[in-house]
Amino acid sequence: MEISALNLEDDLSGHTTPFHAALGKAVLDEYSVATVPIIEFRKRNKGLSPWRLPRALGDPSASLPSSPVIYHPKKSLDAPNLLDDYYTNALTWVSSDTFAVALGPAVYLYNTRTNSISELTTLRGDIVAATSLLHLPPGDLAIGTSRGHTEIWDVAAERIKVRYRSHNFRVGSLATDESILTSGSMDSKIIHHDTRMDRCRPLATLGGHFGEVCGLQWSSDGTYLASGASDHLVCVWKKDFNSRRQFPLHTIRDHCAAVKALAWRPLGPSAMLATGGGRSDRTIKQWRVSVDACTLLRSTDAGAQVTGLLWSLPQHHAHDELLASQGSDVVAYSAASMSPTAKYVGDAVRVLNLAQSPTGGLLVTSGAHEVVQLWDGRPRLKFGSTQRRKPTPSSSMLDVGQIR
Repeated sequence: MEISALNLEDDLSGHTTPFHAALGKAVLDEYSVATVPIIEFRKRNKGLSPWRLPRALGDPSASLPSSPVIYHPKKSLDAPNLLDDYYTNALTWVSSDTFAVALGPAVYLYNTRTNSISELTTLRGDIVAATSLLHLPPGDLAIGTSRGHTEIWDVAAERIKVRYRSHNFRVGSLATDESILTSGSMDSKIIHHDTRMDRCRPLATLGGHFGEVCGLQWSSDGTYLASGASDHLVCVWKKDFNSRRQFPLHTIRDHCAAVKALAWRPLGPSAMLATGGGRSDRTIKQWRVSVDACTLLRSTDAGAQVTGLLWSLPQHHAHDELLASQGSDVVAYSAASMSPTAKYVGDAVRVLNLAQSPTGGLLVTSGAHEVVQLWDGRPRLKFGSTQRRKPTPSSSMLDVGQIR
């Protein structure tokens, strides 16, 4: 397969990594990697602007603002050795106030309440990096590596519980549904493991992609799995582990670049999937998914490479919105009209990863020039509210700060 046919995203942006050999090759080329000692997040010298809140939001029951509100980060952290790589997913929340980030071979935990940083582990090996992270409730963290392994760590005990060696090349994407851990790799395979079982043999292997699988997302009810890859395809899978080799229920071919950004709507009468395309596509599409059909509802030009998508949480947020990391910013869209309601403007040349805390109160992003930034989330429901309403801005916002 010609490399050009895959339309690989620009993911190096000025520094070399060992992870981008041709996908069609049987063996990865050897690369030498400079190992940089990683001790802590360093203080950023650039000053930060405080949050800019709308002057008045009016009646709490009013509609969304007619023009996007501009927000700036609460905190900004230097993250040395953060991979500048579109195909990796090295950022995840592990609790309501703590997120994990991979910096080369090391995985760090940052507590947003205490501003404390701790190292969970540093992967061993000369050419190895953590290329994907995922929280496994209640207290575990899955780590995908550049060697094709997937490790599960007990965060509190800081010890490894199991290591799967099911992939030939790096594991860039992870997803979970109850006890099922799903991994996607540069070898184009999607593999399910049952974390309750002692054996490390895969539960099932999915074959529907021809390029690196860089996006995975289970629907909230566990009925469907969506996958995106460098072959420009999005596959929708029905949950079925009876077959050793499975093929997709639907294959979406409407994107013209790699698809990493995937998000299922948390609640609703029908399954709705949002997909975001890479540099040559730059669109966000919404789909209604059923067993019989996958119907395109709308397509929006994002104007930039889309690297992440998140739905607002109906149990926590005041509005039904879709958040997209696109280019150097994060944009919140009204889910119904796809009109922008807010824009998060930070220091990153390109936002690589976007993650939302379990309660929706905080967002964290990682950027292409080794920066991690923390933001307040979308407007929240008032305490005791049973439906989405627009809350009045609170004066108890966290202060803008920097972390040493």
